[in-house]
Amino acid sequence: MIKRLVMGLSCGACLDGIQAALLEVFGQGDDMRVLVRRTHAEPFGLEIRQLLQRATQPQHVDLYQVAIAHRVLGEVAGQTANQLADRAGVSLGRILCGGWLELAACHDCSGAVSAHLDLGAAHVIAERTGLTIVHEFPWRDLAVQGQGSPISAKVDALLFQVPDENRLILHLSGMAQLSYVDAGTDPNQVESIETGPGVALLESLLVHLGRKLDRMDALGHLAVQGRQIPELFERWQQHPLLHKKPPFSLHRHYFSEDMARQTVTLAKQQHWPAEDVLCTAHHWMVWSMQHGMSLLTRKKDRSPQRIILTGRGVRNGLLLRLIEEHWPGIAIDRSDQYGFPADSYMAAVAGILACFFMDGEPANLPRVTGATGSRLLGNLTPGNRSNWGRCLAWLTGQHEAVHYDSEDE
Repeated sequence: MIKRLVMGLSCGACLDGIQAALLEVFGQGDDMRVLVRRTHAEPFGLEIRQLLQRATQPQHVDLYQVAIAHRVLGEVAGQTANQLADRAGVSLGRILCGGWLELAACHDCSGAVSAHLDLGAAHVIAERTGLTIVHEFPWRDLAVQGQGSPISAKVDALLFQVPDENRLILHLSGMAQLSYVDAGTDPNQVESIETGPGVALLESLLVHLGRKLDRMDALGHLAVQGRQIPELFERWQQHPLLHKKPPFSLHRHYFSEDMARQTVTLAKQQHWPAEDVLCTAHHWMVWSMQHGMSLLTRKKDRSPQRIILTGRGVRNGLLLRLIEEHWPGIAIDRSDQYGFPADSYMAAVAGILACFFMDGEPANLPRVTGATGSRLLGNLTPGNRSNWGRCLAWLTGQHEAVHYDSEDE
C-alpha cells in the first residue's frame, strides 16, 4: 500500500498558538487511512496574540499590522514545524508536504461578493522547512459560489464514519462546528454546519471580565459557580446569524472581542456577576450547537448513536456536562480515543486536506458549502528543489519515486 509522511499545521480562531501534527498516511483519496505519529503546539506570547487580535478586527484594521501578522504567523508556523520534526525524530526531508490552515483574518459571504483573507505566509514556511506547502483551502470553493467552510466536513467523515452507527462530530474550538456523519461508507454524504459561538467567546469574556485564568478546565470551574441569566440568554438566542438557512459561514469576529466587550458593558450596567455571565455563555454555546443540529435535520428524524468531541473545549468540564444534558443517553467520546488528539485535530485536518490535493481528490462538499460543484482545494507553494521534485513525482502518479524511509519506523 502507498505510504507517505505529511505534516499538518493550523492556527485556530482562539489565537492561542500553532498546532502541528505529523501524519503517516496509507492509501489515497477516499481510501486513505491516517495515523498521527506526533503532535506539537507552539503557544503565542502576549505580544503576538495582541497583534493577531488587532489584525482580525475588520472594522479597526491597520493594513501595516495585517502585513506584519501575516509574516509573523509564517515564521511561527515554520518554527513549529521544525520543532515537531525534531521531537518526532524525523528529518523534514522525509516528509512529502505540509498542509497549512491559516488564520482567517476576514470572512464574509453575506454580500454580493464574498470576502476572505488568510494570514500566515506559506512562502516563509516553505523557506524555513524546505517543504512544499498546500494552503488557502477555502478560495476555490468561494470561487464557485460556495461559503468556503466548513472545510473539515469530508475529513470528519473519512476519519469517523462507520457502517453501523450515526455519529455527531462536535468541534469545540474557537468557533463551534458540527458534522453529522450517517452510518455508511461514503464520506461525501456528511452534513456540516458552523453553529456559532465557541471557545473564542468564552476566553474573550474572561479577559474583559478582568479574570486571569487561562485554562479551559479552570474557565469551566469558574462558570459552574454562576447561574444562567435569562435576559442575556434570550437576547443571545435571537442572534440573527444563528437563524439563517444553511449553507452559511461565520467568522470569529462576530462572536469574540466585540461581543465580549458589549456584554461586559451590559453586565456592569445590570450588575450581573462575572460567574453568571460565563455560565450563560456556556449554556448558549451548547444551545447553539443543538440549534445547528436541528437546522440540518429539520425534515428528518435522525439521532446520533455517538458524539465525538474535538478542540480545546474538551477540557472544559461544564461544557461536557451541558452536552451530556442536551443529548441524554448518547455515548460521548473524545477524538483522542480514535488516535486524533483533540487539541491538534485541525492540524491533522490540514495534513489530510493537503493529501486530497496531492491525490487530485476534491475536498469541498457542495451540499455543505453551497458551491456549484466539487473542486480541488488548495494552492501550492513549492519547497526546496529536492522536496518539490518528490511532490512533482507524486502529482504525476510516479509514487514509486517517493520513497518512505524505514528508518523512521
